[in-house]
Amino acid sequence: MKSWLAAQIAAQLRRPHGWLAPLMGRVMNRGNRTLYSHAIRSLQVGPNAKVLEVGFGNGSHFRQILDLDPTLHLTGIESSAEMLRLAERAFRKEIDKGRIEILSADGDLPSGSFDVALAVNVIYFWQDPHENLAEIRRVLKPGGRFVIGFRPYETLASMPFTRTEFNLRTESDWRERLQVAGFEIEREETVSAAAGELPGLVWTAKPCKV
Repeated sequence: MKSWLAAQIAAQLRRPHGWLAPLMGRVMNRGNRTLYSHAIRSLQVGPNAKVLEVGFGNGSHFRQILDLDPTLHLTGIESSAEMLRLAERAFRKEIDKGRIEILSADGDLPSGSFDVALAVNVIYFWQDPHENLAEIRRVLKPGGRFVIGFRPYETLASMPFTRTEFNLRTESDWRERLQVAGFEIEREETVSAAAGELPGLVWTAKPCKV
């Protein structure tokens, strides 16, 4: 793959933009379908749960989350203006009913307000993982959980488009960073590669004493 093309793909994966954004959203939907299904099952929400998703793309999986419980409330934050518009258009009814709230990633969230936080295929794009993890810990309620879906280091490191934009770290590095940020990993699941998709990992962590 040409280096310029790889760089363009990486930039779109990090923050879909321009006329390619809708296409990139559909590509990510197909490639992330199995990983999302496993991550959403790991949410294990109860009645009136408040769920936060960090970096939701075009929100194609929102329906799966809402179907977990009719009283669930979902808040999504996203850095791509194009993805925000697509999700707002697709879920206008749910937004108007108050079941979904969609915010720009630079918005402020109240402390201790979410039962579960979800992040799928976004941790590689964090410039300062400690800052992001600390922010997620801050907005979680006591006893809340953080579900992370991501691709193994060796899988991503072998791909040419991850040489720019991606901040790749090994699984042991992520375990250490989670611990330093005040999280304890409760469960680790390996997600086998489905047709047209990559293998993945789903970790469930909870805040603990630092």
